[in-house]
Amino acid sequence: MTTAASPSASASASATAAPAPSPASPSADELLLPVPDEDGAPFWEYAARGELRVQACTACGRLRFPPRPCCPHCRSFDSEWRLMSGRGRIWSYVRPHPRCCPPTPRRPRTT
Repeated sequence: MTTAASPSASASASATAAPAPSPASPSADELLLPVPDEDGAPFWEYAARGELRVQACTACGRLRFPPRPCCPHCRSFDSEWRLMSGRGRIWSYVRPHPRCCPPTPRRPRTT
């Protein structure tokens, strides 16, 4: 005769079990690197020098990020790159997780 384990017994067993090993951090060769476009290239050039600069509209003075050719506030095409202090408030962030399953192969399109 077999008996099912009680919920408290299975909970205590899982609490004492060793945690699953976490996947290794990706190597530098596996990280995705940014692909700068014409508007964002200065941002990455300044970052390579250790400077945090953000594009600002010279007509209305407002900052714009991500970089773009036209100010979304006043529609001016004039801009400059302002040095930032590096201090600020984090409103949100993304923590990428490794893929848990292999990618699904694409099926050919049928029309």
